Amino acid sequence: MTPEERFNAIRPVLVDARHKITTAIEAVHPAAAECLPMPELVVPDVDGFAAASRALNANLFTAIGGRAAAWVEARSACAHDPKAAMAVYELCYFWYQLINAGRSRIESMPGWTNHIEGLLEMLSGRIAQLSGVSAGVEHGETPPASDRGKEKRMTGQLEVVDAGADNGAAGVSAVGDPVISWYDDDLVEYGGGDGGPWTTLSFALLAGGLPVRKCEPERVAPADTPIPGKDARVSVVKRTRAEMPYGEPGVWQLTLPGGGVPTWHRTKRDAAMAGLRRLAILDWHRARAEAAAAAGAVADQP
Repeated sequence: MTPEERFNAIRPVLVDARHKITTAIEAVHPAAAECLPMPELVVPDVDGFAAASRALNANLFTAIGGRAAAWVEARSACAHDPKAAMAVYELCYFWYQLINAGRSRIESMPGWTNHIEGLLEMLSGRIAQLSGVSAGVEHGETPPASDRGKEKRMTGQLEVVDAGADNGAAGVSAVGDPVISWYDDDLVEYGGGDGGPWTTLSFALLAGGLPVRKCEPERVAPADTPIPGKDARVSVVKRTRAEMPYGEPGVWQLTLPGGGVPTWHRTKRDAAMAGLRRLAILDWHRARAEAAAAAGAVADQP
């Protein structure tokens, strides 16, 4: 297929994805255009993907990959919920990922031609998570009994709200537990989830102890979870600099079973160790789910 033919094949799905993202932005933050440094969210023509990617990158990120100062300032200055501002940022970032995936498909970059499908499969779930901000399922709200163990933000500090035994009773890591995490090489303390797809790591420099990782509970497992020394399901491939997305730490691409979005790492060892740790977390949660299903089946028997 020619680049034009590949573009024509993906253009309808990009148009649909753009509509979903812009609709979600309107729902989360109706005044986004007035309050935030919104980038232009458009489906470019076949030759415009590189320029669109550069423009989005310049809007969203600093030169070293951090959040752009204009967004940080806008979040502080916005008279609306600052969490809504960050939800809009994440939706714009998702569009940036789709533009890069579209460019990869059009230019037929090795290893990235199917990246757009993985993102499109994630889109509805990501929008649902981020749209939850407008429903008040975030920091600062009084959580229902079913959400015990979550955190709230007070005077700039994270305060644990009823980190009781509910989470641990279900086998899920409770707030304050040491855990292995999807994102960290070393043990961290679990800080609970915040109802969104993003994650944060904080350090108590004077108090000592482990860093605190806030993320979805599916991304952590108990500290004593065994991590295998090797596993054939971990796929690590060295890509070229041209294939590596902007802002990633290195050219070693990690892929896990299930066709999720690959991640990039500085060294082959970094990628392999991250893959083994992540598989251990996935396997721990899978074993729990299977045990719960088996117990339910036994309980249902007459």
